[in-house]
Amino acid sequence: MLLYDLNKNNLSTDVKTESLDGLPEDISTVMCLFIKVLKEDFLNKNKTLVTEGLINKTLWVVTVPALWSQKTNDFMRTAAETAGITNTNLLLASEPECAAVYCINLPQEQQINMGNLGMPGTKFLTADIGGNISFYVSF
Repeated sequence: MLLYDLNKNNLSTDVKTESLDGLPEDISTVMCLFIKVLKEDFLNKNKTLVTEGLINKTLWVVTVPALWSQKTNDFMRTAAETAGITNTNLLLASEPECAAVYCINLPQEQQINMGNLGMPGTKFLTADIGGNISFYVSF
């Protein structure tokens, strides 16, 4: 919610948050460490598949709320780059865009069960209505 407040109130990204043990921590450091842990977890779980060439070809997608400002998006980009993801391998994508891509790439059986959702010529709507709630409409 602190990132939401940064965006909503156009605050500086040089903000402190509180750790579980009550100590102040810079929000930039927290977000960088969060992204870094996710990246390292992926790499550790896929040790047998990961090579330097594969890492250089990996596109890391960080989702951001559609209503975030450019300033908040830049904050997330900086956090990801600080976590070791190069700019050329980083994509910031809005959450509704990600939902649409997901719908387009559903397994064929699920597409058929949902009225051929994602098939060429099918129209659908994705809506980001806040929180973790999303829905689709196919026409």
